[in-house]
Amino acid sequence: MAVWTQDATDYLEGYLEQVAALARHQGDDVEDIITGLRDHIHCEVENNTNETVDIDVLMNVLTTIGTPKEVASLETPLKGPSRPPEKKSRPWYRTWLGWAIAFIILVYSPFIINFFLKILPFYF
Repeated sequence: MAVWTQDATDYLEGYLEQVAALARHQGDDVEDIITGLRDHIHCEVENNTNETVDIDVLMNVLTTIGTPKEVASLETPLKGPSRPPEKKSRPWYRTWLGWAIAFIILVYSPFIINFFLKILPFYF
């Protein structure tokens, strides 16, 4: 576990207060956002160093996270360490329905075109 200097702790608290003020102004759940953000910052700092956390180490981590305004504007607050986004898959019926419609159009398109070619001369 890393040891935090007083400067780094004070800077982090000021950063979190700025995020809280912006989140409160937007009507978000401030406690949830600050708790998740604090945990995320601590995990990132622990991943970057095992020794003393000074203001330089903290600034490197906060640079990757973003400014308080950027963090407060996120749709979902950061919780825990960074992870790649999960791949969202479509339900099976949406995939098969698309292929079925494409197949029907492909198979019946000559009949549809022939039908319209027979009808169109009557209208002109």
